[in-house]
Amino acid sequence: MALDALRGLIMDAVFLDEEAYTNSATLQLYQQRLQAQQRRILQLEGEVEALRVESGRQAEALQQQRAQTRAAEARMQELQQELDNNAVVFDMHYNELLLKGEEIERLKSVIEGMGGTG
Repeated sequence: MALDALRGLIMDAVFLDEEAYTNSATLQLYQQRLQAQQRRILQLEGEVEALRVESGRQAEALQQQRAQTRAAEARMQELQQELDNNAVVFDMHYNELLLKGEEIERLKSVIEGMGGTG
């Protein structure tokens, strides 16, 4: 607003001094540049704020992803432990069956031996 008023005064004024006119024109140019730079600063501040917000969202998403990864790793360890435990139980049952099979074979031998002698 003030710039437009100053411009109007400069255009309507009759200058007796060329130096005063040159100084006024230079001042007007500097004010235009200053306003343009202030608009650019506001624009950049807006961009910085948008980037800060986006960065915050990405940081939150990264935290969530890390939490999900930790949970998945914990679940994987649980399943691995369960699998290991099942393998041990299977091995124990397998060995037990082998022992029972050997015992059955011994008993068959005893029975056959008793049947042959009796």
